[in-house]
Amino acid sequence: MSEIVMRGTQGRGNNGGEFVRKLLRLLEDASHQDVVRWGKDGGTFVVVEVEKFTRSILPKYFNHSNFSSFTRQLNKYGFHKVKPSSDNESSPSGNVLEFKHPYFRVDGKDDLNKIHLKAPAPRKLQAMEGFTTNHHLIGVTSEQLTATQQQVQQIQELLTDVSQTDRLLVNEVLTLRKMLNAQKQAQHEMLNYLTGYSEGHNSGLLGQSMNWNGAVLTTEEDD
Repeated sequence: MSEIVMRGTQGRGNNGGEFVRKLLRLLEDASHQDVVRWGKDGGTFVVVEVEKFTRSILPKYFNHSNFSSFTRQLNKYGFHKVKPSSDNESSPSGNVLEFKHPYFRVDGKDDLNKIHLKAPAPRKLQAMEGFTTNHHLIGVTSEQLTATQQQVQQIQELLTDVSQTDRLLVNEVLTLRKMLNAQKQAQHEMLNYLTGYSEGHNSGLLGQSMNWNGAVLTTEEDD
């Protein structure tokens, strides 16, 4: 076992979380030295073979094989990626990644309890609060919209009923108007008939009267 790995097993203290404990354990395992190891100055750790690390080591220690998820977790604990040091051997694949945290050192296990999840930035907190508020407002607005839609539906149903009633009334008025016109026509025809009958009857009586008067006059002259 190398000197750095030997030093890494000494002075273990409290650490800042299960993630950091697992990270420490995998770095203390000498069988992974060709894939992941401490940097030569002990202040960083180096992923020499990203593909092998993702395929073989992540599932063993973190129960997943997603390197992006691993780096996001590092970032949450305050680790940041640094330019690989020229003192560290290059990777056969040419893909070396090096990470650093001020309290994560091979000889600084007593400082591990200082490693914590980063607190959300104030803007992020405000954004989260704003999101919560907006979510509440969206919920209220959605309820109001639902109530309004129900009111609109009720009004539409009422208008439909009124429209049907109006159509019935219009049809009834039209029917009554036709009946009235028919009655007027019948009355007009009856009046014409009675007028004609009266005039004809009067003319007949007048003719008979004139004939009778003429006959009387003739008789008197003969006498």
